[in-house]
Amino acid sequence: LALRGLRTTASDDGSFPDSWNVIGGHPDNSIGAGVAGATISGGGESGLPNNVTNNFGTVSGGRDNTASGFLATVGGGRSNTASGQRSTVGGGRFNDANGSFSTVGGGSSNTASGFRSTVGGGDFNHANGSISTVGGGDFNSAVGTWSTVPGGHQCLAGGDYSLAAG
Repeated sequence: LALRGLRTTASDDGSFPDSWNVIGGHPDNSIGAGVAGATISGGGESGLPNNVTNNFGTVSGGRDNTASGFLATVGGGRSNTASGQRSTVGGGRFNDANGSFSTVGGGSSNTASGFRSTVGGGDFNHANGSISTVGGGDFNSAVGTWSTVPGGHQCLAGGDYSLAAG
């Protein structure tokens, strides 16, 4: 495969000898030492590179995005982080999926920190409970296990199996 600016590297430690890293986009984009099977498809810019720091992580584009969890993915946007194992941030900006198997679809300044938690979008939403969900809106929190906030403004689903909407 030969494309202008495309770089490939092997894992430094040899733990995954058949899993190469692929780095596209800005020359400052980077994959951490010892990381295997990582991909940065593009994006990045001077001072705002994309980074993958764990095995099999992916950053598809955007700028200043980081996939630091094992098998974590950031689709794009700006300043997003997928640090939980198998976590995903689709896009938006300043979003963080740090729970294992957690997802933030987009929006701004959202956090999915619970195990298998989800924030669909909106702004300043938090899904902290295990298997909790915030669909959207702003300043909403799903704290209890299996709690849900479908949307609204400043809603709190604090108890286990709770629902808050408004």
